[in-house]
Amino acid sequence: MPEGTPPAKPSLTPDQRRGVETVGRSLLLSAAAGSGKTRVLAERCAYLVCDAPPPYRCDVTELLVVTFTEASAAEMRERIGRTLQSRVHNCPDSRLQTQAALLEQAQISTLHGFCTTLLRQHFHLVGLDPAFSVMDEYEGKLLRLDVGRDLIRRRYETDQQQSLSRLLDGYYDGEDERLLSEILRVHEMLQSLIDPEAWIRQSLDKTEQAAKYPLAKHPLGHELLALIRRRIIGLGGRCNLALASMRKLGRFEPYEDQIVGILQIYRHLFKQLQTRSVDVVAEELAGVEKLPNLKPVRATVPNKDQAKALVDAVAEEFKNGSWRTLLKSTEAQWRDGMTRVVPYARELLELVAEFGREYRRVKDESRQLDFNDLEHFSLKVLRDSTQPGLVASSAARYYQRLFKHVLVDEYQDINELQNAILSLVSAEARDEPGASGAEAPHRPSLPSNFFCVGDVKQSIYRFRLADPKQFLAREAALRGAGSAGEVIDLRQNFRSRGPLLEAINRVFERLMTRSAVEIEYDQTQRLAAGRVFPDADDARVFSGAPIELHVLPRDAGDGDTPEQAVEEWDRTEREAALAARRILEIVGRAGQAAMRVYDRQGTVPRPATFGDIVVLLRTRKFKAGQFVRIFERFGIPTHAESGSGFFESTEIRDMLALLGLLDNQAQDFELAAFLRSPLARMENVEDALATAVVAYRQSAPPIPFHEAVARYATEKTDAVAADLRSRLEWLADLRHQANRQPVHETIWAVYQQSGYLAYVAGLPGGQQRSANLIELYDRARSFGTHRRQDLGRFLEFLRTLEAEADLGQPSVASEAEDVVRILTVHGAKGLEFPIVIVPDFGKAINTFDAAGAVVVDRTHGLGMKVVNEELFARYPSVGQLVVEDQLKKSLMAEELRVLYVAMTRAMEHLVLIGTTDGRSVDGWEKRWTGHSGPLPDADILGAGSMLAWLGPVWAADHAENQPTLELIRHSLAELHDPRSPGATHDVSRLVQAVQTLRPLDATPVLSPEGAKVVARLEYAYPFEAQSARAAVSSVTAMAKGQTPKTLPAAPSTDIVNTERSDRLALPAFMSAGESVAAAADKGTATHTVLQHLRFIEAGNRSQIEAQVDRMVAEGRLTETDRGLVDVATIEWFVGTELGMLLRTNEGRLMREMPVYFAVSPQDESVRSADSIEPSGLDSMMVRGRLDLFIPLPNGGVLVDYKTDNVRSAELIESRKQTYEPQMRAYGDAIARITGVPVARRYLVFLTPRRVEEV
Repeated sequence: MPEGTPPAKPSLTPDQRRGVETVGRSLLLSAAAGSGKTRVLAERCAYLVCDAPPPYRCDVTELLVVTFTEASAAEMRERIGRTLQSRVHNCPDSRLQTQAALLEQAQISTLHGFCTTLLRQHFHLVGLDPAFSVMDEYEGKLLRLDVGRDLIRRRYETDQQQSLSRLLDGYYDGEDERLLSEILRVHEMLQSLIDPEAWIRQSLDKTEQAAKYPLAKHPLGHELLALIRRRIIGLGGRCNLALASMRKLGRFEPYEDQIVGILQIYRHLFKQLQTRSVDVVAEELAGVEKLPNLKPVRATVPNKDQAKALVDAVAEEFKNGSWRTLLKSTEAQWRDGMTRVVPYARELLELVAEFGREYRRVKDESRQLDFNDLEHFSLKVLRDSTQPGLVASSAARYYQRLFKHVLVDEYQDINELQNAILSLVSAEARDEPGASGAEAPHRPSLPSNFFCVGDVKQSIYRFRLADPKQFLAREAALRGAGSAGEVIDLRQNFRSRGPLLEAINRVFERLMTRSAVEIEYDQTQRLAAGRVFPDADDARVFSGAPIELHVLPRDAGDGDTPEQAVEEWDRTEREAALAARRILEIVGRAGQAAMRVYDRQGTVPRPATFGDIVVLLRTRKFKAGQFVRIFERFGIPTHAESGSGFFESTEIRDMLALLGLLDNQAQDFELAAFLRSPLARMENVEDALATAVVAYRQSAPPIPFHEAVARYATEKTDAVAADLRSRLEWLADLRHQANRQPVHETIWAVYQQSGYLAYVAGLPGGQQRSANLIELYDRARSFGTHRRQDLGRFLEFLRTLEAEADLGQPSVASEAEDVVRILTVHGAKGLEFPIVIVPDFGKAINTFDAAGAVVVDRTHGLGMKVVNEELFARYPSVGQLVVEDQLKKSLMAEELRVLYVAMTRAMEHLVLIGTTDGRSVDGWEKRWTGHSGPLPDADILGAGSMLAWLGPVWAADHAENQPTLELIRHSLAELHDPRSPGATHDVSRLVQAVQTLRPLDATPVLSPEGAKVVARLEYAYPFEAQSARAAVSSVTAMAKGQTPKTLPAAPSTDIVNTERSDRLALPAFMSAGESVAAAADKGTATHTVLQHLRFIEAGNRSQIEAQVDRMVAEGRLTETDRGLVDVATIEWFVGTELGMLLRTNEGRLMREMPVYFAVSPQDESVRSADSIEPSGLDSMMVRGRLDLFIPLPNGGVLVDYKTDNVRSAELIESRKQTYEPQMRAYGDAIARITGVPVARRYLVFLTPRRVEEV
């Protein structure tokens, strides 16, 4: 292959081709990580348009393609476009050319994008205002907070029975904001359901039934009994596994007898639960609190410690396991608890329901929808409300005929409501043919056309209410016997090394089981190597396995004497230091040669660089910053899109202090912060502030700081007072501006007048600081679209963002930089990296959502702990235990999926890092060595950290020839701080030279790769001057020689204006004659009438006035405009020769035509506006609006009305010459557009009543 020629794209695998070409049935593509699902989806779209057999072939406008994000939609459109263009290039065909041209009209979008389009067309079916707007995420959040706070305030006023107060005291410690958060959380969860009101009714009904009936007689009781049985079955399974593992170690009869005895107790309890009440089982269990003493085994017996660890774990679970809590209460106690819960549940659910109604009312008043509304209203449009279940409406049948194929990407992240919408527009929900409310192409009914692609193992968006059960249910249905659809498994991974994939398979075969996390990691889920790496005997080339698992101790052990700095570091910083050491080893900065990696299409390995490495974090807030700081200490270039730091940055805190003062000047801390900041530019500020405070320290009563400063500035005459006075006057001026203009304009005024942007740009980290200030401006500009836009509201908006999650600082790094990137696992989804490092495996899994006093679940409803006011206690209830168990399973399943996504990002090598106590490693080895098969459900679901999953996996197979994980134990003494006194470590000669200010080596000889980079950096764009010219101009601007050189954009940050103008506009009362505004209004009103005037019905003044009255009635004119219309001038114009021409050709008139046409920059009218030499390669788009055009057989007539206030012949002639280029441009454009040459061009000057031909 010649150098520089890109390798040919690999052909589709047989399974991929089935995914592309199978038609006539529903398909679910279960696509494993790295299996090329996006390519398959794009190729399928192209196949359906180009190659599918009739009747499955379609136009691009007959495809509905739904993606998860806007970026994915744009990428999908681009991929389909490239495929179509390739087909057209290889085999020119007019139909394919048409399809490529129509691609922009294809419905390829997010689900919200499709729903918006649907509601714009069918708004009348659900009573929406056709001019509805869609709130952004933050505007909706603020509005919900407002509505919720108003709701609680009103509820207090009507809380005669103290129901609200008891709910607050019992569950939220009397804190309104915690209750508000609960209401919003439940409301948000309900929005993912088809029928939120039904969930509220059913949840209350389940709670009330549990208070009335025995456990076996109500749904929650059934669930609790099933939970108890599952726990006992799981415990029995753990006993059997312990016995099997022990027998592999040798004969330990005393230990075996103990386990067998416990197993028999479990079996007896399970049998009793089948036939007896909970009371009987609880009574029997209470009588078995102690186990017989364990008989000793001689210490010399081999494997005795491992066997003892097995029996100890079983005995500990029996004596103190959480399962005992489920069997401590009697039937009467369970019912009593639920009786106490009912009034609280009713109050909470009523608050949630009322909040939903009030939120809906407020949005209706402002004609706004949020993203959830888009889905719910779309479902109302598509669903026949007169029928039970999901029956297609006439509108749905319209879309079923319109779209031949419905294709959904990332199907694992869908929820119940979204699935219903997509099902209703697909052929799966096609009902009997019926009348449609809209016209759509008619064609014979087609088989199912619903195509979904996704990987349920990568469903990691639970916080966005994704419901992987939708995927699992569809998969089960399509795999079932007699299914009309098919599941195609894409197992081949084209990303990673085969040994690495096999190691990942072995990890998840032990962790993913259907009984624990609803996913069975069987043959259909195993990853298969699809990418072939060249054979290499070089020891510096990664093999892919085993996976590195580094374990740090929580604390220093005996003989472990770490540096003082390391001892002071927290867990995250220590793991960052260990990761830094491993990174330096990989890139060859630790005294040995660099490891070698392959590029995507490479056949020869190259040295690994920093840019080949990524660090993946579960969450980035705070921790990303810690990794950056530690890596910087080791000289490792790093980039992290931090999840925090925005509000903590000095420049943002300075701006927030100033904005706070503009909103409320009576603030001490904000005033002090502002005066001490560079925004105020005060010299000796500490002395000045002390002077102002001391001057009034004897005041009685004492005055606050802000008042002291204000009084000193007003009452004193020294230099300090002058300085303070000028700053306070500036604040007053800004405050005046803030009351009259949007927030973002005020912020930009601060930047310009203070020079603050330029100032921070010159500080260390100036690029990031400037980006932070621009981000604040952009936030304010987006906030400007909100319903309420005042400064106080904006500050509340920022406080809400800061309280929920500090914003990450905007990225200032480019993709080409050779830096180690720090991402979240969610942020890395869909990406790949040669080397992946995943730390924080010892962090406790966050189960907060499943452990509260109030828990909710989509399927099981509401669960609340019992509040016993007499005992001042809270304890579990039936509902709370059931819902908590379900949430815990869902949460742990998601954490496993997060682990899967993290591990499958690696192409060549995977490094895992965790912290635990030393006993854990020994415990894993003793308990799990030799274990076969998956881990028991209790150990999977009961793991406290991800390390509690991987430790047993390591122990189970570390003795094999090809271990899955290589566990490497470290001591804290191995770590060091590069900046500690006396610290010694190897860094690059370049870093050492810079640190010691020694001269650098002579310019090195560049490698071919380096030379290419330098050439790219030195490249000068040959058309730089032409790029400064705007792509679009207006006809008016061209006519006046004002062609813009740049498009309007956000204010430039390159030049900072530090001057404030003192020039004021001339007051209106000082101007003589008719005001400019009044004259303009009069001209505008008259011009509006001429736009809509029917000339054939304007023979006299009364007819004209009648038409003006009709325009007022139709809303085209206001009553005020009615008095401004110059009827006499219109009567004059209608009586002119040109007016008579218009009357006789009324049916041909073309009015108010928007005109767009391209001109060459070589056109003299364009070139006169700037000095840029045209290249002959570019063109400019010109836009305008034509007042009136009459296409006549002998040539068209062009008419333009002018309301210029000119009366003398000289001024009219001057204006005529000014407008001549504009009229010539209009004439050329209309001739090119309509094909009718323009014979005459007229300017109608209304004020002097003159018609001029140009």
